[in-house]
Amino acid sequence: MSQPIRLLAINHTSAIGGTQRHLCDLLTHFSPEDVAVIGVVAPGRGPLAQWLAQANLNYFDLAIPSLSELHSPQAVIQELTKFPRFLYQFRKLLRRELPDIVYCNSHRSAIVVEPLLTQFRIPLVWQMPEFVLDRPLQRLAISRIIRNAKGLVAISQITYKELMKFGADKNKVRLAYCGVDPKFFDVPPMALINFRAKNNIPLDAKLVGMVGMINHPKGWHILVESIPLIRKDFPNVYFIFTGTTNNNDSERNYEAQIKQRLIELGQSEYVRWLGYRTDIPLIMNTFDLLVHANVEPETLGVVIMEGMAARKPVISTCVNGPLEVNEHGVTGLVISPGQVHELVDAVKILLANPDMCERMGAMGRVRVETLFTHKQRIEVHLDLFRQLLGFG
Repeated sequence: MSQPIRLLAINHTSAIGGTQRHLCDLLTHFSPEDVAVIGVVAPGRGPLAQWLAQANLNYFDLAIPSLSELHSPQAVIQELTKFPRFLYQFRKLLRRELPDIVYCNSHRSAIVVEPLLTQFRIPLVWQMPEFVLDRPLQRLAISRIIRNAKGLVAISQITYKELMKFGADKNKVRLAYCGVDPKFFDVPPMALINFRAKNNIPLDAKLVGMVGMINHPKGWHILVESIPLIRKDFPNVYFIFTGTTNNNDSERNYEAQIKQRLIELGQSEYVRWLGYRTDIPLIMNTFDLLVHANVEPETLGVVIMEGMAARKPVISTCVNGPLEVNEHGVTGLVISPGQVHELVDAVKILLANPDMCERMGAMGRVRVETLFTHKQRIEVHLDLFRQLLGFG
């Protein structure tokens, strides 16, 4: 193979969440000798466009229709009106950029582009990073993608099982865990001291952290309710909340509700809201422990990997994907979802046992270096791409 594989990626939104971070991590870790990343197609000029610009990757702003999880005939009609213009623009893009492979980062994008790729005979690879609602029309659309896609990527064992449930040919499917770069999580001590000074946190305070999208499924409200109960026994504990909403009404209302609840509990002064941050390695290293409090099923949990890469013990819930990452009693503790008192007990156990925290943190780092690196993920994708194009 003398020329690199030309790869065009498609995403259904320009917001930045875990799914988009997975995509950016993948695209920026391909060697240019192996893969020439043409760019990413997504609707609107949101944070994803800014992220890609910093990575020197092209961004193509096309109004991708949303034909998935629409709940009314009016919404379906509204989105269908976008179709002619999108198909015209996307067809022009394909003819101009001549991708060897198109990589869809969600079922929402794959549903829209698959028919045109079949017409152009360009191989479609679909990564399944999230659960798909099992509705009749959606099942029909997903079944078509699975039938016509040349390659399917599962980011966890649970998503592999989901693909099998929808009738995927196991010969098409590759398991490629999302990964992190462990070396980026080695942060100098002075940076941690500066962080505390900047955020008005005492040097001797314990820090409990949570990172992720601010919405109900992530379980922020469970940690909020636990704070006064934790501080009853450990009054010198502060909480670091790092994340943002997708800027929709539901998530903005949820954020407002948990901030109001902190005021009602008299705990606001012990919580530092950092918002969206790009310096996650620094943030993770400031924690004494990381909480991942999901109350709904999740396909993996890269935030857990990041905490482990920073050598921090993790408290997570027993919901699907996170169970593949955090090993109870080894790299952290696993609790039931939605149970405030279980979370309180787990936090207290770790805060009272610094030796246990250090041991679990060290085991977490080893687990990440063994199973959850970008290197293994890239190797799986390259093997799939080369097979599809007849290079190996």
